[in-house]
Amino acid sequence: MTLKKTSSYSIGFLSRRFHHPFMIGSLVICFAIFELYSVAFGHNFLFDEQSIILGNPFIRYLSRIPDLFMLPYFYDGLGKTLWHQYYRPLTTVTFALDFHFWQMNPLGYNLTNTLLQCGVCVLLFKLLLMMFEDVLAAFLAALLYAVHPIHTEAVTYIASRGDLLGTLLVLSALFFYWRSQRGWALVMHALSLFAKESAILCPVYLLTLDIAFIKSDWKALWKRLTPFVVLTVVYLIFRKFICPVPMGPPDNHFREAALRVLSMGPPFLSYLQTLVMPPVFTYSLTVTFSKSFADPRIFTSVCIIFLMLAGWFLAMRHRGAAFFGMSVFLISFLPYLQVIHFYPEWAEHYLYVPAIGLTVLVGGLIKNILHVKNWKTLLVFFILYFSCVSALGYRTWNRNKIYNDEQTYYDYLSKTDARYAYFGYEHKGFLALERGDADNAYVPIKTALLIEPTSDATHNLLGMYYLTKGKLEPALEHFDLAYKYSEANPIYLINASHVLIRLGRYPRAIEKLDKAQNLAPNYSSVYINLMTAYELMGNNLKAEQWAEKGLHLTKKNEWEEVTLMMAAVRLAYREGRYDLARERLSEIEAKHSKVFWFSDIARVVLGKMTVDEFKELAKTSYFGFGNAMDEYVLMALIMRQRWDEAETVLEKNREIFGKKASKQPLFRKELEQAKAAILRSR
Repeated sequence: MTLKKTSSYSIGFLSRRFHHPFMIGSLVICFAIFELYSVAFGHNFLFDEQSIILGNPFIRYLSRIPDLFMLPYFYDGLGKTLWHQYYRPLTTVTFALDFHFWQMNPLGYNLTNTLLQCGVCVLLFKLLLMMFEDVLAAFLAALLYAVHPIHTEAVTYIASRGDLLGTLLVLSALFFYWRSQRGWALVMHALSLFAKESAILCPVYLLTLDIAFIKSDWKALWKRLTPFVVLTVVYLIFRKFICPVPMGPPDNHFREAALRVLSMGPPFLSYLQTLVMPPVFTYSLTVTFSKSFADPRIFTSVCIIFLMLAGWFLAMRHRGAAFFGMSVFLISFLPYLQVIHFYPEWAEHYLYVPAIGLTVLVGGLIKNILHVKNWKTLLVFFILYFSCVSALGYRTWNRNKIYNDEQTYYDYLSKTDARYAYFGYEHKGFLALERGDADNAYVPIKTALLIEPTSDATHNLLGMYYLTKGKLEPALEHFDLAYKYSEANPIYLINASHVLIRLGRYPRAIEKLDKAQNLAPNYSSVYINLMTAYELMGNNLKAEQWAEKGLHLTKKNEWEEVTLMMAAVRLAYREGRYDLARERLSEIEAKHSKVFWFSDIARVVLGKMTVDEFKELAKTSYFGFGNAMDEYVLMALIMRQRWDEAETVLEKNREIFGKKASKQPLFRKELEQAKAAILRSR
């Protein structure tokens, strides 16, 4: 289909000629999106973004992009959690590109999500124009989709990028398929499968598109769709039998799955209510499944299914936009009917693709209204339309404003009916700890624990609180409880061992660390703590042996290996073995020259970067590493025998270093060694 560059309209009281209407409409849509979402630009990373972005070393250098296709979407270095069954490597690649340009600045990540939203909305506008051959109807429908607040979670919450990227690629496949460019459509489908799992539905969308608009005969339709079906089957075989990331829960009993699906009637009505009357703030809600087919919710669900199917069959008789929109709406809900689920929940970002189907239906309605000859009817329509768009846009803007204030965001979250409401209290406590306000952290953390007594993360956070307050025994108790309520998470064993080391109970700490080492043999923190325990016991030889063993076992993970290598550098430094320390630093600089943070530490200590350059780099590229920066500056100055400058650093950081030394005996040893070296130089 070729679209004219000039379109004219004569709608009652309107008579105007527009040049390049698609371009103008696209610019207006993009402008509206940026106006509504820019208020949230630069908001801090939230929730899952800690493990997807902040804690994922593989996104920190582009050379590791191939490794992303062997890893789950969520990263904790352990591979132990249920969430590791998500596989979205292409989405993770976009985070690697963001990191390359923006490092840890969330602004760039927000900008990418917003640009993806613009791409989705402009492509949707294009498809609507191809469907309706009416640029104004297509524009008004696409604008409504663009400003709707249900997309806030998908766009502003960076970790939801899979929805945006996957949808953009699926819409691209639809566009190219319609334009008979099936090679490109197949490429888009292939890419979409690695952006989000629900893209396996793309062949079904293509089928409905063909039936609705292209209207191929069945033989031609089969020939067109076969490559897409084959590609999807190959992908499923890859995920099930070849991909290192597991495909999903192993069990799926028919009765249980049926009850789950038939429990979704009330949540479905809740989705529709949210589409019409979106609340000021929302987050994932709990879906409670029926235990019996006699539950009244089952009857509600059956009635809804009957009505939806009746509407779909009615639309099928006429094909066109009504059939396509209804089909996309219903098909897109399939992944969220809880046939297979990790945690049963209701989430607004699940509506991102179904809302496209509704947009097609609304677009058809708008087209019919615009063809009405009565100018009063049209006037009422435009008043109602722009009032609705303005109200929805304001709500979207207000939601984004909430996102841009962490404290406000978690205040809202803690007051919702979401199953994750305790997260709000938990993170309010975490924020208080992070800013050094431990006194105001206790109440929200305890409140979170009252709501969810078996939350391992909350017990861990309470352990951190007691550790900050210097109450080591309660801290140890809560770290042990965190491990008890987790699925054998070795991080909690490591935290407990840290407390035991501070209490001087080294054998008990080593016992926990031995267990952690069996659970996570590739995790550098295990070996670092074992080295610490043995060094404090005076057994430096054993500490070095654990360092060597750890370096051997972490070789497959560059970040873990280099983290441990830097711990071995500091061990050699404390022993006064500067030659060994330089040897290890030279290996980091030569073999791991692009590793985030540590490669630059190696350069500054070896004298291949000035101290001033390192400090400037730390300010611009290493957000949150300020305190550690001065420690390594001191090490560099001592090893390079720049005594006066080292003394200045010690004096400048006397209070900060003193507090850390009171809690960490090994750092105290480093300080004493530095002071002794300065005295000897005189």
